[in-house]
Amino acid sequence: MPRAVFIGLLGGLVAASLVGGVTALLLVAGGGDEASADPRAARTAAAQPERVRAVASGDMFTTGQDRMPTRILGIDAPDRGECGFAGSRRYLQSLIRDRAVTLLTDGLQPDRDGARRRLRYVTLRPSSESLDVGLWAVALGWARVSLAHDFAGVAVYLEAQAAAQRERRGMWRCG
Repeated sequence: MPRAVFIGLLGGLVAASLVGGVTALLLVAGGGDEASADPRAARTAAAQPERVRAVASGDMFTTGQDRMPTRILGIDAPDRGECGFAGSRRYLQSLIRDRAVTLLTDGLQPDRDGARRRLRYVTLRPSSESLDVGLWAVALGWARVSLAHDFAGVAVYLEAQAAAQRERRGMWRCG
């Protein structure tokens, strides 16, 4: 496991610089300033973590025996045939496939998208802190922020995207 060095607190997230130059953004229990500004924005967790069975793309996966399709809330990863698709999908597979994740709703977002997939924040607990999988994908450049609907963490996600673009990470190295 990489050694982390704390570098700051931003909107309810801990930013930690990992050895190797990657910055991790960890969700801090209790939420950030955005969550307190609008009561609809509160993140609500599912009762039990769910095991990820398959990863279809950098922002979509299935869980459980019934293969429930879930799309990660607040992000848009490259589609099949677009530059960055393979890297984005590989990233998500390496992080969550065959692992238990916690799915959280956002009062500012619909429960499902037009294709009837659940829209959820996804967190992983590799240690005592929860890792926001969508924010991490944006920070590493494997997804862009989706502005189709407002969501609680949009400001932090946009900051992470700007940094990924500036540093040409992931899909931002394309064309």
